[in-house]
Amino acid sequence: MQGIEKKKRKAVDKEVVSKMQVQLDEAVTQLAELRTLFAMQGSRNQVPNNVCFGVQNNSSGSTSTSDALDTIKTITHCDLVLPYGDMNQKCARGMIFPYNDGLIHSLPLRENHLKVMIDNIDERYKGVPVPVMTNEVGILEDAVGTEQQSKAPSQQQIHTISARPSTTKAVMEKNMPNQKINKPRPIESLRDLLKTNLVVHVVADAGHLEAGAFDFSVTYEEYYRLLKKQTTDLSIITTWQILLHLMLRKRMGKCAFLNPYKILGKACQETSIDAVNYLVDAMQLHHGKSFLIAPYLQNMHWVLLVICPSNHIVYILDSLMKPMKNLVDNYYLLKHLEKAFERYEKNTSIPIVWKLTECNQAGGLERELSGHYIMNWIFDFVLNRQHGFPSRFGTLWNDKTAFEEKALVTTVATWAREFLKNFMNDVV
Repeated sequence: MQGIEKKKRKAVDKEVVSKMQVQLDEAVTQLAELRTLFAMQGSRNQVPNNVCFGVQNNSSGSTSTSDALDTIKTITHCDLVLPYGDMNQKCARGMIFPYNDGLIHSLPLRENHLKVMIDNIDERYKGVPVPVMTNEVGILEDAVGTEQQSKAPSQQQIHTISARPSTTKAVMEKNMPNQKINKPRPIESLRDLLKTNLVVHVVADAGHLEAGAFDFSVTYEEYYRLLKKQTTDLSIITTWQILLHLMLRKRMGKCAFLNPYKILGKACQETSIDAVNYLVDAMQLHHGKSFLIAPYLQNMHWVLLVICPSNHIVYILDSLMKPMKNLVDNYYLLKHLEKAFERYEKNTSIPIVWKLTECNQAGGLERELSGHYIMNWIFDFVLNRQHGFPSRFGTLWNDKTAFEEKALVTTVATWAREFLKNFMNDVV
């Protein structure tokens, strides 16, 4: 009799699981249809009300939504679940931020919504639309490494929130198809450390970027934007210069770096005298250097200037190079360089020669990769190109092909490895 009952229970269990799988497959199909319908409507500001995510942590116990939200005081690891009936299907893993107001992708945080950072997704749900669509992010696949809005979990979805990482990490990875499990590498190791050390203080020694020490911070979100290949932040580029100075100290004899924070395109427009003063100070500080390397950010697009003070030549490397009649009108910084040269040498008889180089072009990828490109150019110039420049290279830069993905990833990995070694060596 016991054997018969056991077989019946197994049959019932199989039937329940089968029904649940059918329901889940139907949910995914419905969501795909909703996404198609939504795209046809031509709007990316919101998604139909019946498409939402819940947030779930694996601690025991339960509480009301409002009480749970109030207890979120620090960034907390969580699973994102797709509600369907009484089921909560895990579709992604990430972190939930303390409940407050704010902007995400230029949109205000909605009432009873949470700020969530998505780390990994289940490939089966990559096409599911995110709860609050924007011009940058429409589906779950696009959301990896970005901040998103997620509707506050219901009482049935939420468990007591704690700051402890999820204990089901291994299980999640096992159940996620197409997710490769590798040994920690610099990129991943730094990402994991920055999750619990959200802001890292960085100091450039006196004489490196300017006469005095210069301090700034690198944040978890800025690093994630680098990984996501979004517009590279000032902190990332500035840190790269510091790291290269430490790595290639013996090769820096002819080169010096300028501070990107002091020559921003916006600053060149609004406070031009400050930009000119900085350029003059930098030329005096680095008197005798053959090359001043200046990463320049204008309108969310990075350009690299290689300034040769001794012969009044400025080389311009732009990954979105376009034919233009007057370079000085196109790049705000150039007018200020003219003024700085006049003040530095007190000689206006020698004109500056602007040379727009035949450098690597990003093509259809547009400006999002411009920061990655100048990171590669800076490294190449300091390591190789400065020696015998320009006679050794004849036509200077003469390769307009796009960088291969491997080259971009290698540079990011180098940045992560050196950042770990120099700025997070004491972090456990």
